[in-house]
Parts: sequence; C-alpha cells; structure tokens
Amino acid sequence: MEFKLTTLCENTVPLKEGFLGEHGLSILIESQGLRILFDTGQGRTLIDNAQNLDKDLAYLSHVILSHGHYDHAGGIELLINNKKDFIVIAHPDIFQKKYGKLPNEESRYIGISVEKETLEKKTRLNLSREPFVINEYIRTTGEIPMQTKYEKIDASLFVRQGNKNIPDEVPDDLALILETEKGIVVVLGCSHRGLINTLYQVTELIGHKNIYAIIGGLHLERASSARITRTIKSLNDFNLQKIGVSHRTGFRGVRYGTVAVDNVIRCCPWCVSHQLGDHRGTQD
Repeated sequence: MEFKLTTLCENTVPLKEGFLGEHGLSILIESQGLRILFDTGQGRTLIDNAQNLDKDLAYLSHVILSHGHYDHAGGIELLINNKKDFIVIAHPDIFQKKYGKLPNEESRYIGISVEKETLEKKTRLNLSREPFVINEYIRTTGEIPMQTKYEKIDASLFVRQGNKNIPDEVPDDLALILETEKGIVVVLGCSHRGLINTLYQVTELIGHKNIYAIIGGLHLERASSARITRTIKSLNDFNLQKIGVSHRTGFRGVRYGTVAVDNVIRCCPWCVSHQLGDHRGTQD
C-alpha cells in the first residue's frame, strides 16, 4: 500500500515561515483515495498548518481520535463546523470527564469539548473497544492491554464520576496500524498505555514483530530514567528502522532514543511538516 503521512500539529515547528506550533498532535494519512486525520490537536493551528502544506481538510474521509484529551481531540469541533459526514473512529471512553492535576496545582479539565450527541448528529461516529478495520491495510489497535510491569499510567490523570475522582487508566488510548510497501508503520497519539504495551498489541494483531517505523508521542517526558532505558531496550525487539518522536516524548526521551537504540534505527524528532511515505520531500 502506498501512503503519505504528514504532521499538521505538533509542539515544535521547523525553521520555515508560516508554521505554528501548539501542545498537541495531528497527523494526516493519505492512501488509496482515503484522507485520514489521526488526532486533531487543540484546533489552534490545524487549519493554518494544513493550508501552508496545501492539505485540504474539506475532503477528509475519516478522523481517528487516539483518546479523549483536549490536545488530541480539541480540533474536532472545528472540523465538524466546516465539514460533515466524515467517519469518526474512537473508543467509547473518550467522552469521560477527564481531568489532570500536577503537584501544587489545581485540577483542570483536559477532556474533549464536544458532546457525544453532537458527534452523532454531525458525523458517522463509530465507537469500539475492538480494533476498527478501515481496509485491509489500515486499522486501529483497539484497546491496549497493560502487559509490561514498568509502564504505568500517569498518576496525575483522573476522571470525575459524580462527586468522586477516579484514577484514569486511559482505556481509550489507541494507535493506528498501516501495512505499507515499506513495512508496518505505527502512528501513535500519546502512548498513555505504554509504548511497548502498544507495540505488543500491534504484533498480536499483525502476527509478527517486524515494524518498519513508529511515529508520534511516546509519553516519556515525566518517565524515570529506568523506565526510559527499559523502553529503549525493548524497542530493539521489533526490528525497527525508523522512529519519529514527537508530542509528550520529552527531551530526555528524545536524547535517550537517539543514542541508546540499536544503531540500525534512525531516531529523530518529528515536528510540524515532517512527512513519511511514497513521495518527494519525505523524511525517509
């Protein structure tokens, strides 16, 4: 399968005029007539960056929401106000009332701003805990089992149920699997359930451990050095050739990744405008 993958929203931007950065992530996948937007960022930079990259979001076929946090799902409101009738794919728990609280700070709402009923009216909403198959080459991971002992959910996250605050296990966290001519490409949102747990789920679905590339957020910015080291060591089990690290990976995660992964793997920061796929200008 031929494909083009373009980053539209991310925390960092290249040294080129016109691109805008924000705390968030959005990646456009173009393949076989499909235009799939994986996450939407907060919505502050999505349209401007898409226009600067000559990507028309009026012709989206699918929007996949990796989970229900504002920095990944916030832009969906902007999209439904400009275009309707695309397919939205997500886990049922994206609509939970999600909050975050860091030490010495007040808790704040970090969930999706659009109600389920609104998406049902304005899009073709598909909610599933199971992998969602778009075609024979493209599918989501579905809900990701927690298998490793060292990958833990961020303790600062919780959901509000009535008057109670419940730790958020982020079951809605999912990734996208692309079976391409170069090999398996995994597109990650935030990896709340753990990067290695995610890749275990991918290999369970595809039946082997050969992954060509992973692109997206690794959620290692507040991880311990021990966890980062174990994560990087485990990555060598998947025969990776490329890693594009972005949103919520953290500078330590990027630094460890670029020096500690087996030297056959190219690992680099992945910012707005970076591309992967079968076209000129790629970051391959």
